[in-house]
Amino acid sequence: MWELDNDFKSTLQAVWNKDISGRLMYQVIRKQKELKYPLKQINKKFHLIHQQCDLLREELFDIQSKLKGDTNNTSLLEREKQCLQELIFKNKASHMMRVQQAKQNWICEGDQGSKLFFAWTKKRTILNQITSIINERGEKVEGRSKIVLGGVTDQVADGILREAKMERGNLPFRYLGGPITASRISERECEGLINKLGDQASLLCREMQAICRNFLWGSNAEYKRTPSVCWEEVCKPKMAGGLGFKNLVYWNQACNQGLLWDIASKKDILWVKWIHNRYLKCDTIWNLQPKAGICYYLRKILNNRNLFAGMGCNGDYSSQKGYDWLMGDCSMFRAYQTVWNKLSIPKHQFFQWLCWKNRVPTKDRLNKYMEMDTTCVLCESGIEDQQHLFYECAYTKCVQSIVGKWLQHQWRAKTNEEMLEEVKMIKGRLQRQTVEAGFAAVCYAIWHARNSKIKQNNIIPPDECSVWIRDHVRVYINAKLKKVWLS
Repeated sequence: MWELDNDFKSTLQAVWNKDISGRLMYQVIRKQKELKYPLKQINKKFHLIHQQCDLLREELFDIQSKLKGDTNNTSLLEREKQCLQELIFKNKASHMMRVQQAKQNWICEGDQGSKLFFAWTKKRTILNQITSIINERGEKVEGRSKIVLGGVTDQVADGILREAKMERGNLPFRYLGGPITASRISERECEGLINKLGDQASLLCREMQAICRNFLWGSNAEYKRTPSVCWEEVCKPKMAGGLGFKNLVYWNQACNQGLLWDIASKKDILWVKWIHNRYLKCDTIWNLQPKAGICYYLRKILNNRNLFAGMGCNGDYSSQKGYDWLMGDCSMFRAYQTVWNKLSIPKHQFFQWLCWKNRVPTKDRLNKYMEMDTTCVLCESGIEDQQHLFYECAYTKCVQSIVGKWLQHQWRAKTNEEMLEEVKMIKGRLQRQTVEAGFAAVCYAIWHARNSKIKQNNIIPPDECSVWIRDHVRVYINAKLKKVWLS
């Protein structure tokens, strides 16, 4: 933490370069003692550093609140810059101090904490065991209803049944969907259990994908609304126009294909050797056809083999390569750099992605499924479609004009494609990314104002909307770049 102070290195160097006569150890001790007072003076600057950060945040919030009513006040703008720079510096010092305190606590109490944690975990594990179940009448519920006996006399059997308080059963009986008998059971009799296990694994992948999909579009694990974009499109990489989610069904199939590759490459595993000796003989796994009596797992692997026909078997296989093969060739998303611009706020990035997918639920789109007035609620003229709302609406043009003056750029595009070409003409990577972030914020704010008018009948003036955009974009970009880029 002291390293952040400008005088730290010079103070340390000045004391350490002093000439002190005596033995080496004596010189080190004397220099350390002389450093004690200067370091105390430096430490006073960081006294109550966490409270200093809180006070600076309150001061910055107060200044920004005043700026909303007086945006041209130069003294407030200058004070905001100084306050923001000081807050960034103090936050860094506060973080370094907490790191030092955490290390110190771990050195002093880490061993005791580890011993206590493991003892507590062991105790909880013992207490969490279920030893018996009692019904509503207070009787202990037994997990077994019948007992099967063999090789004993009737007299001994009666004694066992009397002590166990259970009925006598006969073979065969069913357990987990399969028969339990004294003789060897056939493959057909085990199919019920095997199918249940296989179905459960597939069902688990589908359920996990459904939970992810429902949470993405409805903020809940339960199904509440129709997804705006199909799941296959969402699972594409960002560079291909998706969100980069993992398709669990494809991933599971790619992992299963790894077993096939192990068999083909004769990996030194006991199971692979057994497959070669039992089924392949002198043949290859690629030519093997499923037959009656073949191992269930091998049959599933062979069925999975058809999905990877044409992939080739040269080189080392990995699950990621198999997953990429199942996803297929994905074309490059033209607006990748514009949509996923690092200076854009994440929720603005997601909204821009929906805009480029043409999946924003405007009135023009909703009118296909329900009767409604398609007039734009912001300008009360024209049909509310995506192009009108974000490019042609008078309200949007007013907001773009105010924000454009602040960013020193005037938007002229009337479609997404024209906007993409317009942004490419801007010189300077940082300026281009700033304009892209500003346009994404404008689109998000316009959509917010539109929803506020429809759902709450609350009209947000263009000036207030522009102030909201400037505040959010300025704070996010300055924090992202760790310097004052926008004022």
